[in-house]
Amino acid sequence: MLTILFFDYRELDMVDGFNRVLQRPRKHSDNPLFVADRPWENRNMQLYGSVLRAPDARFQMGYSVIHEPWAMRLAYAESDDGVEWRRPQLRLYEWDGGPTNIVFTDNPHGPAVIHDPQDPREDWRYKMVAGASPENVLGCIRGHHSADGMHWEPVKPGPMIATPPDCPMGFFRAADGRYVVHHRNQGYGRRVFRSESWDLVHFDEPRMILEPGPGDPAQFQIYGMGATIYGSYEIGPMWAYHTGEEDLNGSHMHGYQEGELTYARAGHAWHRAERGEAFIPHGSGDEWDRREPAVRLPAGLPRRRDPLLHGDHQAPLPALGAGPADGRAGRADDAARPPRGARGRRRPRRAADRGLHAAVTGTARERADRRPRLAARGAGRPGGRARRGLYAG
Repeated sequence: MLTILFFDYRELDMVDGFNRVLQRPRKHSDNPLFVADRPWENRNMQLYGSVLRAPDARFQMGYSVIHEPWAMRLAYAESDDGVEWRRPQLRLYEWDGGPTNIVFTDNPHGPAVIHDPQDPREDWRYKMVAGASPENVLGCIRGHHSADGMHWEPVKPGPMIATPPDCPMGFFRAADGRYVVHHRNQGYGRRVFRSESWDLVHFDEPRMILEPGPGDPAQFQIYGMGATIYGSYEIGPMWAYHTGEEDLNGSHMHGYQEGELTYARAGHAWHRAERGEAFIPHGSGDEWDRREPAVRLPAGLPRRRDPLLHGDHQAPLPALGAGPADGRAGRADDAARPPRGARGRRRPRRAADRGLHAAVTGTARERADRRPRLAARGAGRPGGRARRGLYAG
């Protein structure tokens, strides 16, 4: 039997009797799973960070908290199942003389972490890219490495990529071994650029890989895009940002986000599986994800292994957070508000005190061999058929 992942019809010569249908993941029934209830989290946490699978099968999450006046910190949590999370009490950063789970304090903006088992250097097995000091929070993209994902050292003095990140970034290692960073580029607004490197030190010039098209509405922007390897594809969630109708100034900081499914056969040619249709829709009314559900797929899993299923059972998709689009640390009207959960990117997540804003329990449906149909399924009258054609490339 021929199995085709229906991101598009490229491998087919003829289609008769069925349609591609986007199938959405299910949001966890116990959401939110991770909330900002520790004093050093300041009632404001964001999933500017990552979730990955450690070699010993733990899930590891890095997420951002904000301290006044605007100082970002990277905090660390871990889980055995991706739903129940714990915050290890470390003394890398103390609060009122006591330990916290904060592991990086140099204003990390848009941090993205991977586990890289291909690197023979033990203290380079974890790698992170982020906007970081001393240049300032938006001045450049810097690299760091670690043996455990908690104790970080700089890759080199100065920036790796001399452009402000200003968004959660995508970071992964491609099939050929190159390091890939998805980010913004100064002067181009909310569009997705890609930089590549063989050594994580010298990066090529950023190239634009995704921007709004002529069919998108005027109040549509692309806030960012994660990515991971899926067989011969690179797939990722694109953070579709719909700005508020009343927000007509230049910054456009009011609105809501939804995750759209994106994919690429070659890293510089990205496509939206269903333009304008949310893979992870935002909530409504007073739901926790009414403003910004944004998804990141897990990084650092074995290549060609399904990133959404673990073993022979469905598992949560490690990477969904949410929060008000205009949320800021320490606002005067925050005192009466409950602690906020992780604001997503990813993108791209969960915890021990019942908390990461949105574990996702699987994708669409599964075939008999338990592999998910990520982008579409055949649906239509009995006897529907397709004929595979030959193509070059």
